Amino acid sequence: MKKDLILFNNENESIFWKVIHNKFLFRLIFEFIEKEEIIPNHNHLFYQQFMESKKDYSDLRIKFKNLKNLNWFIENKEYGLLIDKLKHNQYINVTRESLTLFLSKCTDISIIDSIYNLLNVRNLLPFQNLAEESILNGNTISFEYFYNGNHKDKIVSIINPITILLLYQNCFNIGVIECLIYNLKLKNQFQSIYNDFIKKKSISSSLLNNNISKPILLQFILSNEEYYMVQQQIIEPSNIIQSNTPIILPSHLTIPQLINNNNNNNNNNNNNNNNNNNNNNNNNNNNNNNNNNNNNNNNNNNNKIPYIYYKGCNYETQKKILELNLVEKRIIYHNSLFNINLKGINEDEEIDQLITGIHEFYQVFSKKYYQTPKHILNRIEWIQIGGGGGGGGGGGGGGGITKSNQIKELMEILLMECQFDFNLFKIYYQRFKDTTKVLDTTDSIINTKFLLYLFQTIDSDGLLYFTRNHLSITLNEKNSYISSSFNGNEYPVKKILNQNYPIFQIQSLESLLETKKGRDRIIQFIQYCNNQDLIKIEIWGILIKYLLYSTNCDCSFLDRILLNGGFSEKQISSMLKKQNPIQIRPFRKYKWFIETILSTISPSKYSSYSKFWIDNEFESIEHIDFTLKYKGIFYKQPILNGSNKFGETPILFKITDLEVANHFYKTFPCIPKRQIYTECYIIALFNCDFKTLQYLQDLKVEIKDVMEPLSKLTFKSKSDAIQLLIYLTTCKFLKWEPTFFCIFFHLLLKYIFNPNNNNNNNNNNNNNNNNNNNDNNEKDLIEKLKEIDLKNSSFKSYKNQFLFLFVRFIIELDLQLVQLLLSSFKILINFNKIELFSIFSIFSTYTRETNNFFYNFNNNNNNNNNNNNNNNNNNNNNNNNNNNNNNNNNYNYNNFKSIIKMINYLLENISRSELKSFNEIFNHLFKRVIISSGISFEEILTIKRILLGYGVYLIDNGAFHLFNYLLIKSPYFMKYILRSHPEGIELGEHLSIQKSMALQLFKPVLDLKNKETYSIFKEEYFTLESIINSSFQQLFQLLSSLYSNLLKGTDRNHFDFQFILSIGKFDLMSELLLKNVFKPIPIVIPQILKLQDIQLVKLYITGLMESSQNSSGVYKLLINAIKQSNLSITQLILENFKEFNLTEQGLHNNIEEAIDLFKGTDYQVISYLFKHHFDLFKFNDNSHKMIFEHSFTNGSIEITQLFYEIFPQSIHLNITKEMLSKVKHDHNFNIIKFFYQNGKISNPTIIQFIKQLLKKELNLIDWLN
Repeated sequence: MKKDLILFNNENESIFWKVIHNKFLFRLIFEFIEKEEIIPNHNHLFYQQFMESKKDYSDLRIKFKNLKNLNWFIENKEYGLLIDKLKHNQYINVTRESLTLFLSKCTDISIIDSIYNLLNVRNLLPFQNLAEESILNGNTISFEYFYNGNHKDKIVSIINPITILLLYQNCFNIGVIECLIYNLKLKNQFQSIYNDFIKKKSISSSLLNNNISKPILLQFILSNEEYYMVQQQIIEPSNIIQSNTPIILPSHLTIPQLINNNNNNNNNNNNNNNNNNNNNNNNNNNNNNNNNNNNNNNNNNNNKIPYIYYKGCNYETQKKILELNLVEKRIIYHNSLFNINLKGINEDEEIDQLITGIHEFYQVFSKKYYQTPKHILNRIEWIQIGGGGGGGGGGGGGGGITKSNQIKELMEILLMECQFDFNLFKIYYQRFKDTTKVLDTTDSIINTKFLLYLFQTIDSDGLLYFTRNHLSITLNEKNSYISSSFNGNEYPVKKILNQNYPIFQIQSLESLLETKKGRDRIIQFIQYCNNQDLIKIEIWGILIKYLLYSTNCDCSFLDRILLNGGFSEKQISSMLKKQNPIQIRPFRKYKWFIETILSTISPSKYSSYSKFWIDNEFESIEHIDFTLKYKGIFYKQPILNGSNKFGETPILFKITDLEVANHFYKTFPCIPKRQIYTECYIIALFNCDFKTLQYLQDLKVEIKDVMEPLSKLTFKSKSDAIQLLIYLTTCKFLKWEPTFFCIFFHLLLKYIFNPNNNNNNNNNNNNNNNNNNNDNNEKDLIEKLKEIDLKNSSFKSYKNQFLFLFVRFIIELDLQLVQLLLSSFKILINFNKIELFSIFSIFSTYTRETNNFFYNFNNNNNNNNNNNNNNNNNNNNNNNNNNNNNNNNNYNYNNFKSIIKMINYLLENISRSELKSFNEIFNHLFKRVIISSGISFEEILTIKRILLGYGVYLIDNGAFHLFNYLLIKSPYFMKYILRSHPEGIELGEHLSIQKSMALQLFKPVLDLKNKETYSIFKEEYFTLESIINSSFQQLFQLLSSLYSNLLKGTDRNHFDFQFILSIGKFDLMSELLLKNVFKPIPIVIPQILKLQDIQLVKLYITGLMESSQNSSGVYKLLINAIKQSNLSITQLILENFKEFNLTEQGLHNNIEEAIDLFKGTDYQVISYLFKHHFDLFKFNDNSHKMIFEHSFTNGSIEITQLFYEIFPQSIHLNITKEMLSKVKHDHNFNIIKFFYQNGKISNPTIIQFIKQLLKKELNLIDWLN
């Protein structure tokens, strides 16, 4: 085997070299590659991009010699090709931008090493700080290579301190900063580079970063004291905010630390007066100190952290920020922003969180203080050291305070001294119950909110405590809360707020109903509310509604509530009247409700409560007997007497149990059986319950008026489904509504013949055996069906429905079921009536399936119909991926083999006389053929010939056909039509032309009334034969002229020129340019510059020259060719079009234009222009001096040497200090090194300036002696 493989490889290699060494074949192959049109497969990446965007076809073809831009190699990851060109000394244009792109993209050390060394040897590096640029662009691999590598040129490893700040401002990944710091420490450079200046600016720099989460950066910086520095601040007592009104603080304000301030207690009026006097007396001193403090403030003003970023940090970082006093004070106060979430797992953690919350409030939210005042700090200290009893400003004594009491004291500071937070208050109440101290400091709104909370938690003890110590409240079902001060018998009432959330919480009620203790709590709550006068209760209707619908609440508990809750009969009546019984489950609770309501309302109100359950459901025999008991008294529905209003759909009762249905039928014998037994019948069908089915057969139950979709139901197993089909064929009585018959049998047959439905749905093993069993079951089914006498079957009443199913299975390309119907049910199918069922009407019967079909067709049409290569294998694989495992909805509509098999089967198994009725079917299948994946014209002609041979009346020249013939001819016609047709502008944006064509797939072609007319796709313009025999050029020109007539007033020349250029039809463009069909337009210059075919460019330029209105077009093309470094087109214009005189004005009007012209131009083009066409540049001493300086500061060694070559005696080509400073700023040390080593810098003053300029880098430079 190994020997054979070697021989095989040697033989192939021999053939390869024979072809390569054959000059004729070699030239022919490359001419084909250069000029031949490439029509990509629809799966080809370019084709998808081309159809979805304005991508230019010319981008696919670039000659090897023209690959010289470093950007191209990087973007296409052609590093091997780049290394090869550099090794062979081929020209590569390396710009600052392209080298930066390389340092950001390449992560292969071997490639980085090779390309760096090759570029460095040839002096092509526009800058040398490669380690720094690598880390700034997030490439840690290239950074470590340059920073830690033993490079001859040490300058590549330089890192400036400012690099760290730039990373904080711009990095995308915190790992990049970690990598830099790790390597700085590794080489003992961290202290010198990450200096105090960087530490002071680190926080403010991180706040400028929009590429990474600021809290993540802050957490990183503040996690290590080596990474930041916050200057100590001197605080004056006057920095306390004395006004009670909100202040507007500037974002840069430095918040001071309070020291030794005993004058800030707002409870001491005397001290306040003293403060005012002191402040007045010290105004002048403060003014004098302002200037002294400005510098300190400016050092820190950018380090203030906005609140939103502070809140995004983790807890430890938040504590650090508060400790350093770095969080910015809120400019506008929102009480809702301040809240405390106790997440501590033990008491110590909770104490820590509460203290942090206090500091946060005063530093961020307080309207009076810049930070935590002295009396609060003293109180916290007193609590922490275990002071005693009463709290207060450092007072109290006694024994140690427990941690639980410490938490209580700290909560009271937050709730009373800081800002009331209701969530924290709820925790406070749950733990300590005593709320008097806190609530006495709050307003009536908070009191009412607390009352609502007590109601939501069904807390009668809390309500008792509340009413004894606080306000009296009236609540009603509209959730309005009325508050009043309780004073004897007087209630001065004031409305204070409206709430939109429920008084009772369902989750709380459900959890309470699950236990006896919880139920007792509900009873206790109700008893309390009904036995006091301070809280007026009008909300029991809401509570009863929850309990009625709750599955955890039974009738006995409802009775207990009404008996022990202290409700009057009037209250009970009021509560129940507001409820709707149709959703109360189960029946026992429903019965309880009805019997209770009957005792409280008058007969005139019965109709409001006597509706049946939703879906007319009856649950049990007891339910039916109850309905009978109150029939005529309470339930007066006419249906119970067997009557329906004329024109109304009869009511179907939802009874799923046969015994219950029988009882219902006996109880109400006037009601038709189909209205009682339908639900049982359908369930029995899907469960294959033959006993029930036979019972219903004997009872002669019909199925009518079924509204619920059957697609949600399924059968138990395939074997049961087969038995069901056989059973139904033998039934003597089968009276179903036709629509139900079609839907059900479609589901049944699809289920039986779906290979994924195995006999045992629970067994996933032995798949091969299951498949064999499926085949055997289906064969057995067909044999058994042959034995059944269908002439006497009840199926004979459903001939039209079998015909409907037959046509539908044809459309679905389900050959198995078509074969089944023809072999087993042919006697029931009348082919003469097949024309009664149009293709469109079948699918419009089921809207959802119609939509699915259109969706699949459009997807397949977009992706699969635009390939004129017959790639059957690929296309079949793609089609197989579309196969749907479900049993009824989606089908593989455009599978070519499936369509052909269906056509062949019908032709072979239907007589010639009957085929006449199948014209519309065959026309539809023929349409499906021409939209199949990978179809060819040869296959279309063969199918057409066969169908005509069988006498089928075939229409092949409709708009649908012609549209798709053009797409088969060339995939590019799709985009041209979509962009040109008035009904479709751009693929992916407007597809009305495709949607119109998709609808045509289902339109009857033989019905003239339904025939759509399209002004473009007509037989007078196109036929199948003409499209086959015409070239792309001929069809394109015909389409163009048709659209020109259709869209009068539009310039097709512009559109067509760009389109032909974009699809790469260069031969067509050449032909049309030669015939003057196309008028060249300057607007396509960007595409022209990409062309590799110089002869085509020459034709284009000739056309521009001949067009007087485009006299400036050639000049514009030349300028763009120079700017884009296109040497071929630059040479073509200057050497072949002498009549195009540029010498009159030159290539630039001023020096700025000249510099701009050469800014991005590579050395090859500039060298060519200077050496061969220097007369085009009207240079004076000043102009060439400025261009030289520009080239030097950009690090262009080759171009600067070109100037020395052209102006060898010029005194203006001198190196200045300004030029050297600019080069140093851009880290381009190579050009200084080159000029110095080659004797271009000899002035001692300049040499001394260079040494001074590079004094920090002298230890890295070995050439400056």
